[in-house]
Amino acid sequence: PVILGNEKKYWWGVNNEYSDNFSFITNSKFKDSIADSDFENLLPELDVSLALSVNYDNTNENKNWNLFGFPFYKWQFADISNIYSTSALYFKVKANKAPEIQIFMSSYKGKPRRISKIIDGNNICLFNDQIYEYYIPLKSFINHEKIDWSSMKEIRFKILESGDFEIGDFKLIEFRGNPQNPKKWIKS
Repeated sequence: PVILGNEKKYWWGVNNEYSDNFSFITNSKFKDSIADSDFENLLPELDVSLALSVNYDNTNENKNWNLFGFPFYKWQFADISNIYSTSALYFKVKANKAPEIQIFMSSYKGKPRRISKIIDGNNICLFNDQIYEYYIPLKSFINHEKIDWSSMKEIRFKILESGDFEIGDFKLIEFRGNPQNPKKWIKS
C-alpha cells in the first residue's frame, strides 16, 4: 500500500483558528494505524496525523468549512499512471453511522484537472463495531480515463452531512475487482 496524508504539515482545511470542524488526532482509535505508518515521520514534534476528528454541523455558521485534503506527495507531481487502474483509495471511519462523503482528486495538468466521486453503499464495509472501511476504486471516479494520472496533485474530502466521526488510515491499495461494486470483491 501507498500511505497517504501521513504528514499533517501538508494538509489543508484543518485550522482551529478559523473552524473547529476538523482537528488532528495523533492517538488514533484505529488499531493498525501505527503499524502502517512511516516510522521515519513519527517525530517528537508530532508531524504525523494518524486520524482527523470531524465535528461537522451543516446548520451552523461554519457550514461552508466542509472540505479537507492533502497532497499525494508533498505538493509535488505524483505519477500513479502505472498503478491507478488496479488501485483503490482506502480509509477508515469510526462513527455511529457511515457519513456521506464526496472525494475529489486533482492533477497538475491536463483536462479535466479534477475528478470526483460521491461514495455510496457499495464502497463501505462495516469492519467491526462502529469502524467502517471505505474502498473507492480509482476507476470508479467520473472521467477517470481523462485525467492525467502522471501528474497527480491532491485528494480532497467534502463532508456532505452533519456528523461527528474520526477518519484516518488513508492509503492507495491494490484493487482488481469491479470498480462499480467493490464490496463484492472485498467480501470474496
